[in-house]
Amino acid sequence: MITTADIPYRYALTLEELTVALTPRTRIPGEKGRERLERWRESGPGFTGDGFHRRLQTAGLEADDLAWLLEAHNRDHLIAAGEPPAWLHELTEAMAAPGAFDPLPLPEALKNKKGIGFVQPAAPLIHRALQHILARVRELLADNPRLPFDPEKLPLQLCEHLLPGLANITERTLVLEMHIARMEGSLDAETPRERFAQYMASLSRTETVHALFAMYPALARQLTERIGNWQRFCLETLECLAEDWEQIDGRFFQNPGKLTAFDFSAGDTHRQGRSVVLLRFSSGTRLVYKPRNMAVDVHFQQLLAWLDERGDFPALRTMDILSRPQHGWVEYWPVSAPCVGSWTATGTISTRSAPSTDWADPFTP
Repeated sequence: MITTADIPYRYALTLEELTVALTPRTRIPGEKGRERLERWRESGPGFTGDGFHRRLQTAGLEADDLAWLLEAHNRDHLIAAGEPPAWLHELTEAMAAPGAFDPLPLPEALKNKKGIGFVQPAAPLIHRALQHILARVRELLADNPRLPFDPEKLPLQLCEHLLPGLANITERTLVLEMHIARMEGSLDAETPRERFAQYMASLSRTETVHALFAMYPALARQLTERIGNWQRFCLETLECLAEDWEQIDGRFFQNPGKLTAFDFSAGDTHRQGRSVVLLRFSSGTRLVYKPRNMAVDVHFQQLLAWLDERGDFPALRTMDILSRPQHGWVEYWPVSAPCVGSWTATGTISTRSAPSTDWADPFTP
């Protein structure tokens, strides 16, 4: 059984986390620390000019502090007395759970996607997250059976946009490890295709993933935190939908059917993985969720309505918005909606029926 002591998490700590553990005293780095500092300064991205010193200031460090930390025995001594971080507990608990390495729910659209199998080391974390999400969804359905959730299909719907991003995180590391295994003779199949399949099968074994995370603790942390953020945002979206459903159903549509898809790629991610989400229902209806206060958007729609009442021009179409203190719902507008009209001799458009508020695009985060 893997424990928190099996993964050298000190190599996955940020500079800021290391700084917190430092005590206020003068540190004199050794020669090895200074050499490593110079290599780190030369190879670090964005450290041209005074970028290196700005980065140290952001972390509350001096150059000698970092050189001292780059000497492994100093860092190990510094971290030894501390408690393992929360993400490491989450990882070890997930890997110890029954069925941790069972096959992942793979949406049809991803079954033939190149490299998607590289998400397998994250399977324990994904299974754990889905269990928490499904447990909460069943609670919400018990309170309101009218909610549009289908617990049987929800894992596939939610995973469709998670898995490709995780594969991008793990792919380069796993390709490197696969070639190392081939050169060491661990992969003894005859053809490259068979050796690839042999290595991919090994990613479903606890000992393989354990060794991988022990070698790459920063990768372990990145996967754990990425999936944790995804889990929390999925729960946030589903709980907000449940809370507002009685007003949504009847305002934006009538009886839209069950949820069939979640598109988390409708906007950039912010604040621990939050983004605009496009919800699709079995009737073909769509709805946009925004994880932020919508007061500015509401006031802009009011401005358009005010201009419509006073302006001598074709009506400006406004969007319906249900605003909440920390989130909001927006009616779906196809972003490719055409602008219908004709140009007059003076160079002005004579009619306008499509949205004229590009900067208020419902997919803007």
